[in-house]
Amino acid sequence: MRKLTVLLSGKDFFSRSRILMFLLPFLIFLGAFIGSYLLKKTYEMSFFFKVSFFLLLLLILLFVVILIFFEKTGKSILFISILLIIFLFSIVYRYIQADINYKPEILSSLIEKYPYFIAQVTDYQGEYEKYSKSAGFIISFTDGITFYSTRIPVNIYCDSLSNVSSDQLLVFKSSILKRYCITGGKISINRTDIFKILKQGSKFGKLRVKIKEKLYNGLLKYYDRWNAASIYAIITGSKQFAYQPLFELYRKTGTSHLYALSGQHLGILILILGIFSKNPIFLLLCSFFYLAFAGWQVSFLRAFFSLFVAYVIRYFNLKPKFENSIALVIFFVFLAQPDQILSISLLLSITAIASLFIIYQYSEYQSSKIIKSIFIPILTSLDIFIFQLPLLLAFFGNVNLLTPLINIFAIPLFTVALYFAILSLFINPFRIFSVISSGFFDLISIMLAKLSTFEFSVIEYNMPEIICFILMLILYFIHSFLSFYLDRKYRFLKPGIYKS
Repeated sequence: MRKLTVLLSGKDFFSRSRILMFLLPFLIFLGAFIGSYLLKKTYEMSFFFKVSFFLLLLLILLFVVILIFFEKTGKSILFISILLIIFLFSIVYRYIQADINYKPEILSSLIEKYPYFIAQVTDYQGEYEKYSKSAGFIISFTDGITFYSTRIPVNIYCDSLSNVSSDQLLVFKSSILKRYCITGGKISINRTDIFKILKQGSKFGKLRVKIKEKLYNGLLKYYDRWNAASIYAIITGSKQFAYQPLFELYRKTGTSHLYALSGQHLGILILILGIFSKNPIFLLLCSFFYLAFAGWQVSFLRAFFSLFVAYVIRYFNLKPKFENSIALVIFFVFLAQPDQILSISLLLSITAIASLFIIYQYSEYQSSKIIKSIFIPILTSLDIFIFQLPLLLAFFGNVNLLTPLINIFAIPLFTVALYFAILSLFINPFRIFSVISSGFFDLISIMLAKLSTFEFSVIEYNMPEIICFILMLILYFIHSFLSFYLDRKYRFLKPGIYKS
């Protein structure tokens, strides 16, 4: 244990502890990518169990070898072994989620042999103007007597979320899958094709639906249909009643992140809850219930774990480090939702929190009000935009160069509008809060509508994924070095603010 402590200690930028924490997110991402790739090549549960057994055996053997030769191993070999364990664990943990692929020829034979299949609803993915989409798996094919186990991911569509709830077991006729024997691709099934319901959904899922219905009906009392739909989407993450042209404005101007449940929404929730209590446990519990209510959306999950890490750092009066904080958040998210670790929403969310960490670290040592009120917001918006630029070009193929400038004005206006919107749900004397909120939302819409007409600021380029990965690695390294530099430069300016 002493050798491990020495291994992970060090105050230099290239110390083993910093290198380990720096590489941890990339090892998780790379391991999850390989695990996902293996799953795409896995078509039968029997083969899945064989590969899982082999990967687990390899991981256990690596652990055993390190334990046996722990005292005789040099620090460099031990360090490399830890990296291998993290990498191999990421592959194993992602692979054992078992969202396997399917071959059209295998699927065709199953359809001929088994007239029915059973689908399990896991949770809803989103609600749109005319339909809702839930995630699920085909867990078995059956003829009523024998069962063939599988775990093929599917999308389940319906016209109302109340018709489908998490943990439901639904029986369908296998014949509805015939077109996928020809076309392939992600399987989608419709609630109208349900043959039988084997198990009803969870009580919490039904309660969540009722709360959301009351929320939307309550918003309609004080807001017009468009603003009510926008506030509903912001609070719940659901686009069921959304006005699509309005969301298109947010997308074109690079401000669609305002509608994604994330740290901004969590911050407003903490601000309101802080009126009643500032107890960290109370705030974390309320945040956790809100996370469950929102359907465990990965960007909000990242915000929750960021809040948790921040409270731990504050409670123990620790000195926050860039690599440690980012690595822990990514690791916790990976443990909670390994299948979402490579999603664009999480990647954008992580880059935003990484940028905010550096800006916060810099602003802590600035005394000038001009710097804090003017320069810091501009620097924050610009840094987040630069950090996210490779991802935006790789995933979407276009980006608006005016996005940093737009966000400087849009985020404060949006925050104020959302704050008054939430207050109006609890107290709204003479409709004052709802009128203020509607005014700000209308102002934002008018501003974005005007800015979206500037086509000269839009760049279109489909960046190759390998270039995106290299640029993200470079940008992450630069932010890590900046954090180390700021820590060294200002450590004597405010002695006692952190525990050394």
